[in-house]
Amino acid sequence: DWFMETSQWIIDHDLELMEHGMDIRLLTDETTNRLTELSFFNNMKFAYDNESDELAVRDGIRMLKKHGINVRHSVHFYVYTNGPEDFDSALARCRQLKEWGTNAFVMFNIDAHRTDRIKHLQSWANRKWLFWKIDFNEYKTANGMREGNTVG
Repeated sequence: DWFMETSQWIIDHDLELMEHGMDIRLLTDETTNRLTELSFFNNMKFAYDNESDELAVRDGIRMLKKHGINVRHSVHFYVYTNGPEDFDSALARCRQLKEWGTNAFVMFNIDAHRTDRIKHLQSWANRKWLFWKIDFNEYKTANGMREGNTVG
């Protein structure tokens, strides 16, 4: 109810919405339809922080597409990584988002050690032209990254 009331006020006042992330697991036909009526300052943002949310994220992307939202141009997903132990999971989530036709934006815990691998992942995923042009394996090969090159 709060979302519907607040978003109607935003529409009535012809404002652009500047949000910092929505929970894709909460989408319904009604709320997704309302998203199509809003004007966003930038892209719609959601999070894909855990592989355990795969089904919810995939279903949410389907819901956005069903309502005519261009997920490649109007949506991006924050992909959070906490450190080197999360690298493989973050890469897998980025690839899934690409497969599902939407964008990844790798976020990193600033209190953890950011390795070269994570810097490369951010550099690849956070540059949309690069993300869509080549796979991460091609990117890391072109940048001289080797599997053992994990120290930042």
